[in-house]
Amino acid sequence: MNGQIVRTTSEDGLELQGILYDDVPNKDTIVIHIHGSNGNFYENYFLDYMAKQYNSCSIVFLPVSTRGRDYYSDFIIKKSDGSHETIKIGGIREKFSDCTKDIMGWYKYIKSLKYRKIILQGHSLGAMKVVYFASDIHECKLDGIILLSPPDLFGLMNALKSGRMSNDLKYANKYRELHPSKLMPEDAYFDPITVEAYYDLISNKDLTGMFAFYDKTNLENPRIKNVTTNVLGTFGTIDEAVVDEINECERLLKLSLVNSKMVETKIFKGANHYYKGQEDKMAKYLSTWVSKEILGEK
Repeated sequence: MNGQIVRTTSEDGLELQGILYDDVPNKDTIVIHIHGSNGNFYENYFLDYMAKQYNSCSIVFLPVSTRGRDYYSDFIIKKSDGSHETIKIGGIREKFSDCTKDIMGWYKYIKSLKYRKIILQGHSLGAMKVVYFASDIHECKLDGIILLSPPDLFGLMNALKSGRMSNDLKYANKYRELHPSKLMPEDAYFDPITVEAYYDLISNKDLTGMFAFYDKTNLENPRIKNVTTNVLGTFGTIDEAVVDEINECERLLKLSLVNSKMVETKIFKGANHYYKGQEDKMAKYLSTWVSKEILGEK
């Protein structure tokens, strides 16, 4: 697949990069892909299959970077006076709530290219960001969202870290104002993370617990209830990022999206969190769903 590197700027001035796969005759519909925790816009193997399958259906594909790219990354920030400086962010330091600034930067870039239909797709933590954005930025018209391996963050934290979460939150709250870049104690989270990033992600389940399948009160989560567009959610039967039965997660996801126009889910048997070995099958399903449900093709 031939793609071109493209760049945009977040709402607070960070330069972000992506790969635009637009080898299609009718550049009318685009899928924007948001990577997961500590990820990027090129590493997951399923992105290659998606680019091929989306383009084969005349759908442009744009996997992009966010400020949570990789564990620790340099970003150019453009100042109002035209000067530049470099700051370090990456997954270790990313505040989850800043995701709207990144996605809005990409949304404005796409709107400048005059695409008629826009689908926002996220994998893992990226799926959380997609819901966060779609429920918060109502002036942005989305024709659909795709949630790949939506993770049960709070279910995992309760299963693996429950004995220390309360103390870890107190620790993060204590240091986040004066020392936001201080790292959390070892094993507080699944990867190294700063106190500011940890507190922003874990302190309020109403904001980041949109896929808390382990807790049936997830059906009342305000974020996911605010999603109104068409939704496709996919899971693998051996997904490492959920703690409940996959069929139950699928059921709860459907029930929680009470205000969405249309909700479809798909479980891929034998697939893990990254759909290893089933990338092509999954990519074909996604492109068919967009063609049929968003574009109305038969």
